[in-house]
Amino acid sequence: MKENFQQTLLMELKLLLLPFAVANESDVTGRLLFNVTGWELAAGTENSLGAFRQVYAQLDDLIEHPPKTLTDVLQVLNTVDQLYSAARQISAQPAAAAEEIGKDLINSIVIEYLKTWHPALHDFLTLLTVIHPPTEIALNRITELVKDPLKVLRAEYLQSPELTSAQDVDAFTDKLFPRLAALLADFDYHSEYVSKTTSGLNFGEVNDQIGSGILRTFLQPDFETENRYGVALAVSPKALGDLGLVVLPFGEVVPEWDVPVDLTTVSAGFAVGPNGLKFFGTSGANNVNAGPSLIELPGYVIGSADGTRLEVGQFHLSGALDLKGSDQEYGLLLALDPATLVIAAGDGDGFLQAVLPREGLRVDFDLAIGWSNKRGFYFRAGAGLEVELPLQVTLFGVVTINSIYLAIKTDDSNIRMAVAGSVSTHIGPLQAVVDQIGLEANFTFPEQNGNLGIADCDLHFKPPKGVGLAIEAPAVVGGGFLQFDPQQGQYSGFLELKIAERISVKGFGLLNTHLPGGGKGFSLVILIFVEGFNPIPLGLGFNLAGIGGLLALNRTFDENALRTGLKQHTLDSVLFPQDPIRNAPQIISNLNRVFPPATGHHLFGPMVQITWGTPALITAEIAVVLELGARRRLLLLAQVLCVLPRPEHDLVRIQMDAIGVVDFDQGTAALDATLYDSRLLQKFPLTGDMALRLSWQSSPNFALAVGGLHPAFNPPPNFPK
Repeated sequence: MKENFQQTLLMELKLLLLPFAVANESDVTGRLLFNVTGWELAAGTENSLGAFRQVYAQLDDLIEHPPKTLTDVLQVLNTVDQLYSAARQISAQPAAAAEEIGKDLINSIVIEYLKTWHPALHDFLTLLTVIHPPTEIALNRITELVKDPLKVLRAEYLQSPELTSAQDVDAFTDKLFPRLAALLADFDYHSEYVSKTTSGLNFGEVNDQIGSGILRTFLQPDFETENRYGVALAVSPKALGDLGLVVLPFGEVVPEWDVPVDLTTVSAGFAVGPNGLKFFGTSGANNVNAGPSLIELPGYVIGSADGTRLEVGQFHLSGALDLKGSDQEYGLLLALDPATLVIAAGDGDGFLQAVLPREGLRVDFDLAIGWSNKRGFYFRAGAGLEVELPLQVTLFGVVTINSIYLAIKTDDSNIRMAVAGSVSTHIGPLQAVVDQIGLEANFTFPEQNGNLGIADCDLHFKPPKGVGLAIEAPAVVGGGFLQFDPQQGQYSGFLELKIAERISVKGFGLLNTHLPGGGKGFSLVILIFVEGFNPIPLGLGFNLAGIGGLLALNRTFDENALRTGLKQHTLDSVLFPQDPIRNAPQIISNLNRVFPPATGHHLFGPMVQITWGTPALITAEIAVVLELGARRRLLLLAQVLCVLPRPEHDLVRIQMDAIGVVDFDQGTAALDATLYDSRLLQKFPLTGDMALRLSWQSSPNFALAVGGLHPAFNPPPNFPK
């Protein structure tokens, strides 16, 4: 049965901090803090203890009602952070100098908790050098171990690059074998670090080739079993034969080694080292191969109980050993089987909630993490710690999970873990592929500790990398990709379409996942323009040189932002933008400013580019956009360029941007225009503005100014100055 990981974590946390909770109680439990850490409370800590106990008392309710959603998980982590913050305010002092076990009280509590309740984990972390007894916890080693575990372990256990002399081997085994023996003992394997002379074993032909320290392990936990068998491990230095690791089975029962030897004598065994694989006391054997099952643990639900989560049926740890003479490989494999990713639509943004099924998605997949001396850390079916597993699982007949993405990434300060799915769905002729949504956890190890005491955890819904769009209709085919920006909560990117197999259309899309006021849903704006359009004569020297359009859902337009943007060339981002890929950040910023999200407002309209003359002496780009829904307005956008008498000899150069707005609900009309980068005779600048205001309802009025108004004229309210 899968347990709730967060619930288990809280129960363990309650045990971990128990010494603080009973720190000033009387009798035996009142001495628990001192007994565990060697520290006692400093004077005047009653207030700090009271604050700690107030938060500690909340654990029972959180354990009884584990988090249902990812939001609840974050609230639980916040409570845990408050608990550790309160614990750090408790002042303690060493009872006596001789009994001081460390400077960090939290580290002392954590280490003693692991030794008491989880000795195997304590000894495993000690073996990996994460814990340095008695009180040091070096969590930064975890990131180093993920990158290159052998480098970390060599630095800890090898005093010199090579095990040259017997003294080098003794220093190596004195540090490594006692830690390894302690870990094996946690799993009921009677293991001892002894000397050759006291081991009670006859090492035969290799006696003079190995160091003095021996790790002796009985593979049968029952002491009353007759003829118990086991394995002795020793190390051979370079000066005494350079055999490397020497494995010497002893006893009368053959263990699970694929080695045809009689184990009635200890002289039968093998060594693996720089010179390859060598056997003792046997003939014909050339390989050792084993794959023993080591540990099996029950599974967990990681994440929220009802929301996005990872369900693991069972943790199964196994080892692999393949010691061929010229090709040696060994390692471990942790299988999380069966593994299930559950994606809840409610954890996503407004767009994902609209696209994904309300009941969410659930998919089983293969999840196993391994390490070997050849491959390092890796996901099964992958080459490293980042892999995408193909699936093609269809759910509800409308949604397909194409793949599962798995990643463990690390740098000098944090570890990021992610499990996510790529999901595709059809909406009529449109296929949308949401790339990599699921669960993500970030672990950091700040110097001041975090919400897990010695570490900080951020577990959250993983937003997608982006959305791929594909259209396949009788007259329109194409697609594109909208990349997601989690900081802004928006998707943006480009589309390429082909209409009737002749007209190529490019588009720029911007999709926001938040509506004003925190409402659920999304807003979308798309600019499209035809690429390589063949001009169409219109008569009198005019040509239709380009066409495009604008479509927006749950968006309006901001008149003030448009008017302010006239002098900032904002229309460059709306009317046939130049080099949209390179100028994408500016285009996105301008579109968000002039077409802000607004629930119930929708925009659509065509854009055209009209030229006059050959080559073009006058170019006009015009868009006519209609707003429907909560408001009825008409927006006119225009850019005009006039170059006379010819482009290469521009004695007259006039550039103008203009916007016009007709508000049918208010009964008003307005037109604003400004000159920029204009000049006469390539020398004299031309500047100026014009404005028109018209009202035909409650207070009819009209005013038109080109360059200014007569000082005696009283313009309508809010007329530009």
